[in-house]
Amino acid sequence: MAEATYFPGTRVLVFDYRLYRDDVSTPLSHTMRPGTVKRWYCQRCGWPCEDHVDGNVVDVEFDHRPGGISKGHFTDYVEVIN
Repeated sequence: MAEATYFPGTRVLVFDYRLYRDDVSTPLSHTMRPGTVKRWYCQRCGWPCEDHVDGNVVDVEFDHRPGGISKGHFTDYVEVIN
């Protein structure tokens, strides 16, 4: 299986920690929200991944919080949506 790419503009589902309260009252379906990738980079070196496609971190603008950037989401926990 090919690894996903997260170029700026990619639509994704991402965990929004600001919506989380606790494991009982906050279902995962409430905290996983759609957004748009604004930056994709390698956590280790900070390089943008347009040059080398091995990044593991994205910065996202959530649909429910336009204009704000949520930084440092690990791509292992990001789902690409259409």
